[in-house]
Amino acid sequence: MGGRREIIAPEGYPRPPFPYSPAVRFGPWVFVSGHLATDYQTGLPAEARLPYRAEGMAPQTRYVYGQLGNLLETAGSSLLHLVKADHYFLTRRLAEYSATRRRLITRDPPVGIAVEASRLLVPDALYSVEAVAVTRDSPQKEALTATGIPAPAAAYSQAVRWGDWVFAAGELATDFVHALAPEAEVDTRTWFREPIEVQTRYTLEKLRQVMEHCGSSLEDIVYARVVLVDPADIPGLERVWREFWPEHPPARSIMFCNGLASTEALVEIYPIGLVRGSRLPREGIHTPHAPTPLFHEPQALRVGDLLFLSTQLAVNEQGLDPSVPIDPRFPFFGNAAKRQMHVMLQHVQAICEAGGASLDTVLRTQLQFTDLGEFDAVSEVWAERFGPEPPALSAAEVRGPFPVPGATVLMDVVAGVVD
Repeated sequence: MGGRREIIAPEGYPRPPFPYSPAVRFGPWVFVSGHLATDYQTGLPAEARLPYRAEGMAPQTRYVYGQLGNLLETAGSSLLHLVKADHYFLTRRLAEYSATRRRLITRDPPVGIAVEASRLLVPDALYSVEAVAVTRDSPQKEALTATGIPAPAAAYSQAVRWGDWVFAAGELATDFVHALAPEAEVDTRTWFREPIEVQTRYTLEKLRQVMEHCGSSLEDIVYARVVLVDPADIPGLERVWREFWPEHPPARSIMFCNGLASTEALVEIYPIGLVRGSRLPREGIHTPHAPTPLFHEPQALRVGDLLFLSTQLAVNEQGLDPSVPIDPRFPFFGNAAKRQMHVMLQHVQAICEAGGASLDTVLRTQLQFTDLGEFDAVSEVWAERFGPEPPALSAAEVRGPFPVPGATVLMDVVAGVVD
């Protein structure tokens, strides 16, 4: 349906010392790996530094988006054809980033999500960006802003509509004037209302209006990335999620961060949906060869030629998969992170095959670690399972713990449907 999966790796493009494809093209889609200001040889190259110190958001942004623009040109796309960009930042001083990116993407910027992380794969890098673009020969994208909804304060669009698809920016419980919108404030001196429930409900109501302005609806959302500051807030999130989607919820990846754009916000929600009346087929995927999800979400949702998988952890219905823990009598025999990746990729393979895809057609993955020191061990398993043409990849360390004790690696996956 989507055409042949094609690895985009221009000659001379910076290549890190781990299995990695700079980008993957699938039909009109281009999925781009996490980009940092590095050449993977000298750390931060000279053009990504300020002359008087190593750090500098403006030169890093010029370097990152210069590399990203060159890569997209090779893929038949461009910076103006970006539809979404996910960011991990190590600093909250983003004025230089926003101003520089506005000069690089002069109109109709992509939607975005911006979260705070602990560490990235290159220590001097201040941020990482993972992107999705469409090719030049595809339908024209349209940036939209809903009336009556607080407009984003950063350099991104509130929503982008492209063909049958609607991408909304990450929304949180702020009106971009107050840290929290007055309607989302909770008097925490009482036990009568939980802040996470109030913020989730407020955020979803904002998204309802954004999606409707774009000719879509909450019922037409097919995937949502939900970012939480504290995994203890999952029960409250789930109660509200079931209110809005009592049946047939979208695929969803619950991920984590150290902080959001508002220091008072507990949750950010970034959805992808279809325009109302779209004829793209939608099918919930379930296989007995992978665990039933821990949360209110399907194992995956197949939408046209894409397969969106929900949260991937090395778990089963009872908790951490029993193959993961290291025998305390032999603590140096084995590696728990490697075992987690083995388990997750077994589940991903089963879900993909049930949805008309395979490991060979995985397009992009995003990894989160509670300790980025586990990345090298995990990449060994990655190389084994994905071979010479791996998917696009991004990785970051965030403050734990993850919601299942013992789980230290989390994965978000999108695959291409080929049957």
